[in-house]
Parts: sequence; structure tokens; C-alpha cells
Amino acid sequence: MKSLGLVSSVFAAVLSVSSFAVAQSSPILLEVGKARLALAEVLIKALDGGEVCETDAYPSSINQTVSSATMQLEPADIQAWVSKIPAVSKIRADLAFRQATNPVQLTDRTVSKAAVETQLVGAKFHKFGMGVYGSPRNVTLGKGGIATVQGLKILEDAPYTEWVESTAKWEVSVVKTSWGEKAVLKIDAIEYDFEQQSGEIWLKPTNIPADDVQGETLSTSDSYCEA
Repeated sequence: MKSLGLVSSVFAAVLSVSSFAVAQSSPILLEVGKARLALAEVLIKALDGGEVCETDAYPSSINQTVSSATMQLEPADIQAWVSKIPAVSKIRADLAFRQATNPVQLTDRTVSKAAVETQLVGAKFHKFGMGVYGSPRNVTLGKGGIATVQGLKILEDAPYTEWVESTAKWEVSVVKTSWGEKAVLKIDAIEYDFEQQSGEIWLKPTNIPADDVQGETLSTSDSYCEA
């Protein structure tokens, strides 16, 4: 029944998407772009409604769907669609979603430190999951270079887990590379490179021992369906 409801929602969303201007001349490309955004809209509702596992509404899947739609639609129309997403939606804190809908250069011939900082405010990152416990560490980059860090503490007795909150400092720097420039994020003492993945962005530590890199890597996607 949930599947039928999702399909119905997709078709309803397709019909409700307003007319978009399209860079290409083929009308079918416009329809494909509209349909992709309609599907992404329904998946975002499933994500926010806690039905990720039932609908495959993973943030990475949403971001890939939106990224594909940007190939058929004009940037202004993508922004108009984004403006309709609720401010409290989980997808808005996803840097990969922000990059898909309003890309800021993280590596290029020239990189704007101010632009990167602006896009990072409010972005949330997660440590890779621990089975049934999910992500044991969440980091939200706030204004003024202050990050909120939530760490999962395992207890011996019920309720067996609790979240411990702390703060950290974060800053962005732009460094020279062989091809131009890249943005580097520093959270307290650890420096991270931005690494593009399929529908995700990883923060890969660069100034810690190699054996610790995997365990300290952060991702834009939280852990779902780990049980």
C-alpha cells in the first residue's frame, strides 16, 4: 500500500510542477527534467517523514536525481523549485544537495573562500554508521565558525545510548594546487579535503595518520536502515 501511495504521489507531483524554461530545444527533455524534480520532491517528503528504508529515499539518491534534472532545466527554474522545499527539510542541510542545486566551486582554477563559507553554514556531516546505532557522530557547521558536535555514548544500562553535545571551531582556507586552488575545511585540529562521491560529499582528513582516515571521514549522508 505504501508503494501505491508513493506512485500516486509521484504522478500528482509531476502534474503539479509548473512549466519550466529549458536550455535545450527538445520538449521531451523538459518533461524528463520535470519528472525528475517531481520524483525528488516525493522522496524528500519520504526522507522527512521517516520512510527512507521503505522508499529508498536516501539523500544520495535524491541528490543524483536532482543533479540529473539540472541537465534539462534552467538554473533559475531549479532555484524556484528549491524555494518550495520546507526550510526544516533534512535535505537542506546536505552539502551535496546544495552543490547539486547551486554549485559553488570547491576545487577550480580559482576558489572563493567567502562563497564556500556561505554554503557551508548549516551543513551537516556524519561519521560512518555503527550498525544498529547508526552514525555515532554528527557535526553541524554553524555561523561564526562554531560547529555543534553530537557524539553517541554507549551505556551499560537502559536506555543504553545517549547523545553528548559539544562545540568545535571550523574555518575554511583556500590552498594552491597543481591545477589551481581548492577549499580546505578545518574542524578544530583536523583538516579535511572535499571529496565528491555518488550523490554525497565526503570530508577526508589530510593531517592525521593514514590508519585513522577511514574512521574520521565524515559524509553528507546519515546512516539509514542499518539494523
